[in-house]
Amino acid sequence: MYSEVIRTLIRIPYSLLLITLFALFIAGTSTISIYSLKPIAHIYIDSNGVAHIRIKMNLSTGVNIVVLPVTPIIETITVVLNSQELPFLYDDKSNTLYIVSTINASCDIEYVANVSIENNAFSLHLSKEYMYKLYLAPNIILLTVPNNISDYGYVNNSILYIEFSDEPTINYIVKETTQPQQFTTPVVAPKTSQSQPNIVFIIIGVALGAVALFIAYLYMSRARSGKEREVEFLSDVDLAILKSLEKRGGSALQSELQKDVPVPRTTLWRHVKKLEKLGYVRIEKVGLQNKVVLVKKPRSGS
Repeated sequence: MYSEVIRTLIRIPYSLLLITLFALFIAGTSTISIYSLKPIAHIYIDSNGVAHIRIKMNLSTGVNIVVLPVTPIIETITVVLNSQELPFLYDDKSNTLYIVSTINASCDIEYVANVSIENNAFSLHLSKEYMYKLYLAPNIILLTVPNNISDYGYVNNSILYIEFSDEPTINYIVKETTQPQQFTTPVVAPKTSQSQPNIVFIIIGVALGAVALFIAYLYMSRARSGKEREVEFLSDVDLAILKSLEKRGGSALQSELQKDVPVPRTTLWRHVKKLEKLGYVRIEKVGLQNKVVLVKKPRSGS
């Protein structure tokens, strides 16, 4: 029987084998194509349960329409292009930003999410139009594990990150404990076919499908170092603040930072507070002024 199968496989034209391999590869990696085409939203949930959202968007000249991944607290929205804040309009009915740009460039959109709270549990409702990179402070405990996890791990051995897609809601609670929550990637049972194809094509399909799935696995499980993830969560303004502190010998007054980083005062202070939460700086009072002290430098992803 097996020798007959082998002889049959040898007689199959190479063109048919190539077409079959290509079709199975496309089918096996279709989710990867979707993964790469979707925009990525970064979510950082701090120790108080506040969810900070950051997305990077490529703007074109004219009016740009951006559907946000999570409903925002409108007053916290900022759109920054080349260290300058852009004007925008927000439509709460469609959760959409309308941004006017005079050039083609990449911008950072940041805001605090409008989180639902019930019985001391927080709920974050997500759009399916995005892939998500979720960062959790050590005392944040997820009540449910997201679906379609593609990667997870720790930044600085304390901040848990999870990459996932197609999750309508994230539920979590804030605990006093600093022990990180352990996660296991959910296993999805393979779908079974109702048809009964020829044994030859079953063998071909299993063999080539295994190759396609292996390639897909390698693609989606490429290891990215904690260094890359640490830097990618910092915006241009964050990096400019850290660079200014390093240039000034490790500390600077808020007024001195304002000279080095030309953004509105409220924007600068919001980014300083974010860096404080992430452990990069600490804030000290010097008389009536705020002094920002560099605690650690961002590690390069190279």
